[in-house]
Amino acid sequence: EEELQHRTSHVLLELERQIAFYADNVEAFANNHFVINALIDPLGRDQYLPKLSQNFVRSHRFNTLNVVDFEGKDIYSTMEPSSELQGLYLRPVLEIGNSFVRISRQGEKLFIAKPIIYYGTPVGAVVVQIDIRDLLSDFQLGEEKGVAYQVYSRGNLVWEKNFEKGLSYMDVTQQPTAAFTQLSDLGL
Repeated sequence: EEELQHRTSHVLLELERQIAFYADNVEAFANNHFVINALIDPLGRDQYLPKLSQNFVRSHRFNTLNVVDFEGKDIYSTMEPSSELQGLYLRPVLEIGNSFVRISRQGEKLFIAKPIIYYGTPVGAVVVQIDIRDLLSDFQLGEEKGVAYQVYSRGNLVWEKNFEKGLSYMDVTQQPTAAFTQLSDLGL
């Protein structure tokens, strides 16, 4: 049981670090001078913003990336925004420059929104969407028979590995502690 508890803590720590890494990278992208310039140069942004955004998405396993103006309207998107993305409450990001990391209602998607700041004022935002299952599939977990991993968000199963119906398992449940601020906030 102690070994399983250790493994679970390790997975939670890695997940916390991965989410923080992505949030930091989205913030760096939002602070990129080309991204900032895209909001004030509507004619020139088509020259560089699509390629810059596509490279950023490809290098980070994001499902979508949206750059929005101060009203929340897309100035660039790697995909048509989902209804969930359109329903995100971006006002704190766009009006006062707060960032957020949120999980979708079903717990399958992670959203990270960071403000684009120009002379101390939020002028837009970068919003990315990550599939939680894609994020978790990156973890190098053993394939041992009888050891299964499950991740829940708000009581809903969002990911599992090695689980076989009919087998008996010793259940080791780990709730994120204060050390896991992102996971606790997300309800994972």
